Amino acid sequence: MRKTNFADATAAPTSLPSDDAVLDRFQFAALLKVDPRTIYRWHLSGEGPRRVKVGKQVFYRGTAIREWLASNETSPRKPVQAAPRSLSPRRMSRAMNRRRRSAA
Repeated sequence: MRKTNFADATAAPTSLPSDDAVLDRFQFAALLKVDPRTIYRWHLSGEGPRRVKVGKQVFYRGTAIREWLASNETSPRKPVQAAPRSLSPRRMSRAMNRRRRSAA
């Protein structure tokens, strides 16, 4: 049985695989530009796309990868406006004292 290492992933696709393509975890990691250990952790925790096990090898189908990517798609968030600057306790007490003096 041939062992796969990360060096073999240099031939991994640079675009999404076709629906009938099958990638091993190293090729899948190269596609996403993440470490293969990340893919392995996803596998252990049940995250990531559906997978196919053949013996000890784990493979990812092109359709599963596309579905998983689509389900994780998000839209950009609106820019967050800065909250109004609050006064420090010292400035707050000074402001309150000024108000009291001007009201008297």
